Amino acid sequence: MVKLGKSDKVMAIKAMPNVFETSDGLKGNWNQEIFNNQFPITLEIGCGYGEYSTHLAQLNNDRNYIGIDVKGARLYTGATIALDKELDNVKFIRSLVENLEDFFGVNEIAEIWIPFPDPQPQPAKAMKRLTSIRFLGIYRHILKHSGIIHFKTDNQGLYEWTIDSLTANSAIQIIDINEQNMNTGAEQLNTRYEKHFTGIGFGTHYAAFRFLTGVSLPTELELKSNMPIKSYIRREFNPHSR
Repeated sequence: MVKLGKSDKVMAIKAMPNVFETSDGLKGNWNQEIFNNQFPITLEIGCGYGEYSTHLAQLNNDRNYIGIDVKGARLYTGATIALDKELDNVKFIRSLVENLEDFFGVNEIAEIWIPFPDPQPQPAKAMKRLTSIRFLGIYRHILKHSGIIHFKTDNQGLYEWTIDSLTANSAIQIIDINEQNMNTGAEQLNTRYEKHFTGIGFGTHYAAFRFLTGVSLPTELELKSNMPIKSYIRREFNPHSR
């Protein structure tokens, strides 16, 4: 079997039936047109190799899964696994997370996973963190009322910043910070990323939260004023701090 390089994988996904690179005809139509069922949809943000989506899809055939990532070579791995295992309940999108509202309608997503995102450790890049108020506004638009967002990281700095910002956000309810209490189906999943960093002594941090109905999200400035001073003026944290 010929081993494909990155550019070959990027080209290969263009012909894969479970990968989408444009939003044409998708918004608001995932259940009816793509999955051909009315099962709830779980969205994996920054899915990489699609390990969460493919793992959970095998456990739950009464639920649909979509992984989104901009890196096509990584998506190729997850998409190939899904095709080989005949997982009709998992699809992939190659796009930036900023474009989610082009792909999904209001309240179309039932649940969101954000596993091991780039910590974006420089303070100037705080709004690029996938748990920042900028992205929370996008998630809220596409997420069903009371839908849960699962966040997982091995970066202590990102975790502390996220918990501080969620706590300061009056529109957010933190449900749990112990994955064992959630029974998500992903408790025993160790991705290649997790195995690498836990192998060199980095712990895993988890939080589950939801949006409160009828409460508006604060602006970035309002959120900063409610956060502990140490958080919003936090010096750059190590990209892989424990």
